Amino acid sequence: MKILSFISIFTIVFIHNVWAGLNTIQCHLIEITRANQTNDVSHIGYYYDLIINLEENSVSKFIPIQKFFAVNQKFENMKITSKSDDQKSLNFERVSKNNSYPDQTNKYHYSLTDNMKELTVKIIQFDKLKDKMLVDEYSRKYKCKKN
Repeated sequence: MKILSFISIFTIVFIHNVWAGLNTIQCHLIEITRANQTNDVSHIGYYYDLIINLEENSVSKFIPIQKFFAVNQKFENMKITSKSDDQKSLNFERVSKNNSYPDQTNKYHYSLTDNMKELTVKIIQFDKLKDKMLVDEYSRKYKCKKN
């Protein structure tokens, strides 16, 4: 009986500690800017959740996995580059090599600002055959809320 009690208490404490440092932030796409033209796309209803581990200073997941976060663009535990102590804004980035386009590399810069209420994603595409020549650049803006 004591062993069962100990296991139960250990499990509850472990689960609490695992989830204590995690924040889930839901982000809804509102606009896309490309070639100095901004389009309102809030009617599309596209969204995803960020799961951010503030204790480990990393972004651990995007949910749901969408077309541009497909299996051929895997990432795990992107490190947050911000040195913010108040955790009101975060910056992180990733580089994507898409198997569907082997000569293309995408660099994603994420900036979560305004007390984590706004996310700007800047995407830069490079052509590897042309020695990292810039091919395209655009950005997406999201409105976010903590869950």
